[in-house]
Amino acid sequence: MRNPWLSKKFKIYSHKITTPLVLYHDSDWHVGPESNLNRMITIQEEVKQIKPDFRIISGDIIDDTRTLDSDNRKIIADMLEESNHICPTIVSIGNHDIAKKNGPNELDWEKDIRLDWFQEISQKTDSYLVEENKIFEGTVYFDDQIEIVCINPPYEHYFKKEEAKEDFLNIYRNKNIHFYTGEDHYHILVLHTPAVAPELVNELPILQEADIILSGHMHAGIMPPYLRPIMNHTKSHWGLRTPNNQLLWNAKYCYGELDKGGKKFLINPGVTKIAPEKGFLQVLNHFLPNESYQIELLPEKQKVLTR
Repeated sequence: MRNPWLSKKFKIYSHKITTPLVLYHDSDWHVGPESNLNRMITIQEEVKQIKPDFRIISGDIIDDTRTLDSDNRKIIADMLEESNHICPTIVSIGNHDIAKKNGPNELDWEKDIRLDWFQEISQKTDSYLVEENKIFEGTVYFDDQIEIVCINPPYEHYFKKEEAKEDFLNIYRNKNIHFYTGEDHYHILVLHTPAVAPELVNELPILQEADIILSGHMHAGIMPPYLRPIMNHTKSHWGLRTPNNQLLWNAKYCYGELDKGGKKFLINPGVTKIAPEKGFLQVLNHFLPNESYQIELLPEKQKVLTR
């Protein structure tokens, strides 16, 4: 029988960590108005089992904002509140959290930012999603060891600009977003899309300042776990297809642990691989299981002792 606890474990050592911490990282729930929530419940049970120090959900809680007018809205909010009772739970924003489907075709979307929903999440969790009636970007959590910063590219970057490198550069060159703690803190950056960030670590200060970048969005490139070793021999972790319609060798940075420019990226494959309520395509989800990450942050001296 397959183990119901689905997280993959990573150990990361740092001289900035003095007391070991466990981070639970999941992403891309993609709950629709009529979605079955069994996958999310399975993840929730694992969080209860592990009792991590922090949980980070890197965007796309909902599949589109029509979900917020359904009964699933309350169920999701209650699950997040329950999670926050177990450990500080930090939710970032993905492209599907700020858009509404308005037609049958793949590109039939419109911008729809529901600040009331983000405020509700902020009230029920340790998230900080809204400031002055705008989506917040910056520090969402810090203590004596870590600082967590979230950045949230706008709707246009995903749906109009096809997640282009130059667009991402233009957005974040003009924003004064930084980690404000120094080298004595471990810096965690949460960024929903990893599409171009690994290629920009030497050009953007916020990426340079991060010790680790946690992302989702790519749905593992719709690549089952048993095929991924074939596709990551270049260390680019290729997929079959990404959300911004890249294919095969152009579908880079789709899952797992990457080191680019001296920075570590962890790209979560997501809970739902094929978005909900897609009819006959849903059967593919049986071959693309739930996946989450259990990240142990450990003092550097422990790595020396285990050699």
